[in-house]
Amino acid sequence: MDRFGYLSVHYIAELKDDAIIPEHKKLKKLKFEIQVRTLLQHAWSEVEHD
Repeated sequence: MDRFGYLSVHYIAELKDDAIIPEHKKLKKLKFEIQVRTLLQHAWSEVEHD
């Protein structure tokens, strides 16, 4: 690796069937990502995107 980058933890998740109310059944099996990082890591990623 020839670049210094930020680290963060990424989780891919989906709601359990019993956590979805009938009005939101279209969310069943929908996957989403949760990124966990510090404020400093977030600031660094903003700098890297520019």
